[in-house]
Amino acid sequence: MGNNFILSLLNNKQKPHILVIGDIILDEYVEGSVNRISPEGPFPVMNYKSSEYQLGGAANVAANIKGLGANVDLIGAIGEDRGADIIRNLLGDQGISNQFLFKSSNRPTTTKTRYGSKGHQILRLDRETTELFDITWLEWIEDNLAIIQPDAIVISDYGKGTISSNNIPQAILRYSKLNEIGCYVDTKIIDISVFKGATLLKPNKLELDNVTQKYNISNLEDKIIQYMSLAKCHVVMASLGEDGLLLYDGEKYYHSKAKAQSVYDVTGAGDTVLAATVVAKQMGASWQEVADFANLAASFAVSHYGTTIVNIKEMV
Repeated sequence: MGNNFILSLLNNKQKPHILVIGDIILDEYVEGSVNRISPEGPFPVMNYKSSEYQLGGAANVAANIKGLGANVDLIGAIGEDRGADIIRNLLGDQGISNQFLFKSSNRPTTTKTRYGSKGHQILRLDRETTELFDITWLEWIEDNLAIIQPDAIVISDYGKGTISSNNIPQAILRYSKLNEIGCYVDTKIIDISVFKGATLLKPNKLELDNVTQKYNISNLEDKIIQYMSLAKCHVVMASLGEDGLLLYDGEKYYHSKAKAQSVYDVTGAGDTVLAATVVAKQMGASWQEVADFANLAASFAVSHYGTTIVNIKEMV
């Protein structure tokens, strides 16, 4: 992809208003040095050096959409804890409103703490609950959809209970269809039929395999066709790691090869792909341009440690 398309995004004055709904995650990175094994057992002893917090999950998608030049709002759930305060501060730093965050007194803010040394992850500690929400959460989404009135919706479903509760996918897609706006989905759940009618679903290779494995399909393109049949969506874009992206619109395949880039950390790369996909499409890109732009954005993301907010100005 040449710079002309990226420059057109950068100079576009008509910035789309995109809403992200999904699982908000706080990513914590603890760095230290490991020089010995504990005498208490066969595990390493880490000497603490530093820690850093970053936006993850739906919050990372929203931050990347903002960084790529669109306007964005975020609907998601946080706890009443220190993690929630950090999330609000990080979102504020990116110019993203906290107005539509649902505060839950009986759920913690989903937090993933990664312990690493010299760029290598040693352990990840997850603090979360995946229990489903009550009907109040659905009402919160519906009320705020009416307030926000976005140009497009992104669903970021990490399987933490935010999207799975009380027919929430169907409610969001009803709103999308009624208002004739796109709905772009990244989900880890197996039953993708709940996203019937979505504009696009973005599985990675593992998710594609998990959904289609019972059909004994070996060919990648046939897997994508089966996935689309189950989801009844309009477009499937499969993230294939080092093999790039393969997008299928029901008639034609569009392949974007992975960019030559040093891969440092793939954490959050899927979020960047999703963000770049919706931004490019809402700004008038063809599907081939969408795949190429998303692939380019992902190459920037994986060259950094941890989740990365890609900025459109850096891509020129």
